[in-house]
Amino acid sequence: MEEAKQSLFVVVLWSIWCVHNASIWENKQANLVSTCMLASDLIRDYNWCSNALVPSLLPTRVLSWEKPPVTWLTCNVGGALFKTAGKFGIATTLKQALSLALSYG
Repeated sequence: MEEAKQSLFVVVLWSIWCVHNASIWENKQANLVSTCMLASDLIRDYNWCSNALVPSLLPTRVLSWEKPPVTWLTCNVGGALFKTAGKFGIATTLKQALSLALSYG
């Protein structure tokens, strides 16, 4: 089977699986139209994303992390949600490359 037909076959199977799960877990009505629409949307989105990637714009080498210059500030943000307690927490840290930590939270 050629690659395009294989891809279409897999997308249709995936769509059937998704619609089947939605009918079981979300009590949604499964039908042929919704299955075909999902398959069509997946193919359209894949094609759009594939065309959006221009090979000349992609990096040709792997970039690695480097320590920022001394004049830079880095900002780290963290958060947590506590559903059962109905609370949340947020913390931020500003840090200069010279390792002077300024904290607010």
